[in-house]
Amino acid sequence: MTVRIPAVWGSGWPWYEMPYRPRVMHVHEVQVFDDIGRRMAASASVRINNRWGDMSGVFGNFSATLTASNGAGWAVQRLRGVLAGSPGLQVSRQDPARYAEGVIHDPSYKLRRPLGQEIILDGWCIYSAVRLLMEIGQIHPDFLVNIPWYPYGPAGYDCPYPILGRGTGLSPRFRFMPDATVMGVLSDLVQDAGCVDPITGVSVPYFWGFDRWGQAHFEPFDPRGLPVATWYTDTDLTGLHRIEEIQVINSIEDLRTEITFQGHDALTNELLNLHVPLPADLATAGFNYPWFERNSRWSSEEYVGRLMGSAVNAASLPGQLVRMLVPFDPNVFAGQLVGVRERQALGGSGLFVITSLESRYGLMDATGRHGEQECHSIVTARAAESLMPA
Repeated sequence: MTVRIPAVWGSGWPWYEMPYRPRVMHVHEVQVFDDIGRRMAASASVRINNRWGDMSGVFGNFSATLTASNGAGWAVQRLRGVLAGSPGLQVSRQDPARYAEGVIHDPSYKLRRPLGQEIILDGWCIYSAVRLLMEIGQIHPDFLVNIPWYPYGPAGYDCPYPILGRGTGLSPRFRFMPDATVMGVLSDLVQDAGCVDPITGVSVPYFWGFDRWGQAHFEPFDPRGLPVATWYTDTDLTGLHRIEEIQVINSIEDLRTEITFQGHDALTNELLNLHVPLPADLATAGFNYPWFERNSRWSSEEYVGRLMGSAVNAASLPGQLVRMLVPFDPNVFAGQLVGVRERQALGGSGLFVITSLESRYGLMDATGRHGEQECHSIVTARAAESLMPA
């Protein structure tokens, strides 16, 4: 028998107080939309003015919210999470400058800790499993509003959501030991999660992470459903979205000349074998480059066929990556769809999904003596069509 004890939440007061609104001098912000690991993450290194010693003698981890502006509009919330992590809050004095430095992480920072208990998730509703893991990782239910609720435990026939598979006998399929981290378990679950669009029939992969409000997400992601956040061009007269530097990488490393997938039918025990030649790719690749994969979890002909449809799309499209130096825009985030138009390196225009966004804004000089400022972002984005499911 398994006993489930609900989480009990309380409020406490830290030993040391921090100013309600510290005066931030400089921010180095990094946002990542990992299209391989299917995860969103964000952090920001902040330098705080400690002229009057407000940050001196401060210990502990603190809830933190970061808002920023580029001077052309209102400040926008960029990140909500915790001010924590190694090496801790660093307080420095270099007269006449006195400042403190720390790192703000999104709430996934708390999910790096071990589970501390053995859990078996076979047959659970996937959202129940995610909510359980989030609560073990100290994410309050107020920040789980985007995760559908379903009772803990193996799902019944009334469950309208995806259900995790099961193992056999004494070999559970989703068994995690106490030394596993919450982040690691969520990353395992998201790799197997997908959603079939009832209209187009395509399989849309899941992603997980936290948004700028600190809310957790574990849901399908399809770039085709996103609005274009902004256009970056080399002719922007306002200068707010002008491309200052650009590097374009055209790659065919994912191109394949043939695909063979093998599975195992769960009902008849027969071998499922599906082979699709891609002769049009041979001239581009220059030599034969097959893709062969075998997985016993591919347990139906329909599933292998749908998987093959996605694979054919991924194996037939060359990849294009752009890396740009542009002015910092507080309304642009990793994972958004943006347009890029440039005449020389790109030689045209296209839609791209931001996979990495590194921004620096504030005083460049660590001491703040001569007041030089910076306000720019390095945007790394992948061509949207290479991320779209087939």
